[in-house]
Amino acid sequence: MESEILRLLAGLDIGKASFLLLAVIVLWGMRNIVTSLLRIERHMEKMAGHSEQTHYFMNEMLAIFEREGLPFRKPKKEARKI
Repeated sequence: MESEILRLLAGLDIGKASFLLLAVIVLWGMRNIVTSLLRIERHMEKMAGHSEQTHYFMNEMLAIFEREGLPFRKPKKEARKI
């Protein structure tokens, strides 16, 4: 396959060959960018799932604290009077 490509490039003038090479490089770069974006999208979807689990866990803990009458927030410090 490589020899066929080299033979094809050898038959072209330098302008067409350089344009073809540039097109291949650009397309390869675009492929890498799209692959990276898809990888990022999958990661974000996975993180969104973890976020939903975290919110569920926090809501369950708050419900337990309220049911048991435990404070679930730090009490605010009163301002010192001067």
